[in-house]
Amino acid sequence: MTDRYRDETPWSERLAKGHRAGARGRNRDRAVNCGPRQDLPDRRRPRRYSTEIYRIENKPLSVTVCLKLGTPAVLHHLADIVVEVMREKAEKAHVRLHAYCLMPDHMHIICSVDRQYGDFPLFMRTLKREAGRRIHKNGEAQFAWQRDYWDRFILKDENVIEAINYVLGNPVRRGLCERAEDWPASEHMGWAG
Repeated sequence: MTDRYRDETPWSERLAKGHRAGARGRNRDRAVNCGPRQDLPDRRRPRRYSTEIYRIENKPLSVTVCLKLGTPAVLHHLADIVVEVMREKAEKAHVRLHAYCLMPDHMHIICSVDRQYGDFPLFMRTLKREAGRRIHKNGEAQFAWQRDYWDRFILKDENVIEAINYVLGNPVRRGLCERAEDWPASEHMGWAG
């Protein structure tokens, strides 16, 4: 018996080689997940880098974290709290902020981690915990951070400027303001390359 593969390799041979069975419909219960192929290296990125990786790379990071805030009116009211906490925690964790933009459903941060003392996971953990605590104390019970965040290193200096422009232009693309400078919950703190 063969599946829908072009090479017409029998299902039992593909299974023995470590391929996943692509069963659909009535064959779904017979599908077996054999995990990654043994003949290929596992190139999946770890869920979260270690603190040392953020220090060693010494490259700027682009970070996106989703949140549940509500309307833009609520955002303007709470943005000051988030920005104040972000600045405090960045200083304590030795993270240099280059730009940020707080939107109604997510936040972008462009930052660098100090090579000797920086602790990026600590920065994100304490930022989310303390900002959430202060916002809830302020009476906004519906506010919530997404559990995880997305981060990636920006490898070239010219890409840092592009990333900063993208972050600052986010409210304009969403139709929340006419110009990036008009959005009160964003700021460019500088990039020295």
